Amino acid sequence: MRRIYTILLLTIFLFTLACSKTSSTAASLSSDDKHKLYQAAINTRDSRLIPQVTEALGLSDQNGAPTPAFTPFVKEHADWASKNFDFVKEYISPEKAKEYVNSHLPK
Repeated sequence: MRRIYTILLLTIFLFTLACSKTSSTAASLSSDDKHKLYQAAINTRDSRLIPQVTEALGLSDQNGAPTPAFTPFVKEHADWASKNFDFVKEYISPEKAKEYVNSHLPK
């Protein structure tokens, strides 16, 4: 009986771990870093890079559909952008923004 209980707990743990949508990328970044990465991605205007960043941040799934975290993050981002306008201006050019994303997006 004890063995079955242990196997059941292990199975539940592994299933939960496998189904967890929070990526290690999102978990390893501070809130400020997530907003910087998101802002830079938007500034790239790159239709392939933006979904890559939103997925890495846990804001969209593999099909590009928004996750439940998307709407609260975007609302928070508007406030963040107004308070961090110097960053927004610094990375306004698509080229510079792409450099930022490429050097800050965890692999």
